[in-house]
Amino acid sequence: MLTFKKFLESKVFRLDPEQHDFANHDKLGHYFFLDPNQDTTGSGRIDPNQELPDWTKGKKGAVRQGLFASNYKDVVPYMVPRDVPYVITYTSPKKTIYFNKSDIPTINNYKPWISSFHKKDFETLSSQGQEEFFSIKPPAAAQQKQINNPMNKIEAIYNVQIVDNLYTLIKQLKANNINYTAEALPDAV
Repeated sequence: MLTFKKFLESKVFRLDPEQHDFANHDKLGHYFFLDPNQDTTGSGRIDPNQELPDWTKGKKGAVRQGLFASNYKDVVPYMVPRDVPYVITYTSPKKTIYFNKSDIPTINNYKPWISSFHKKDFETLSSQGQEEFFSIKPPAAAQQKQINNPMNKIEAIYNVQIVDNLYTLIKQLKANNINYTAEALPDAV
């Protein structure tokens, strides 16, 4: 019998605000992929009907249409709406994720969809310490399920801390030389 850990290792996942038919390849996103031979690697979503954004200027790369996915533990933070900021610190044995107290009602009301795919249908990309996966012609999702209580899923993977102000937290982390990553916060932090 397949253990849950082996199941997770054989799949890749993605989170979306609504249910999707990923086998409809015409609706897949367009991404600019930086040439991996440059000092900087990575990618970003673009609008194919507009000029390439400023961050691509002077960079070697290519536009590819397709679908990103990742390991389960790497998609869990995205169980919150994309505009909800959070900070992650690298505590042990679980990382700690911090949210603003004012965002908790928004998080609790969010009902994203998690989709799983067979890992074999995706190519492996390495980006900033985590594995990502990409497919130019993904099959239909092997499974899709709506997440009714995202905070429960987040708490299973992360230590969750609620703070009054993420900006104050970041100042404290910087003052104590503690590494962190932040999402949905302006670069000025």
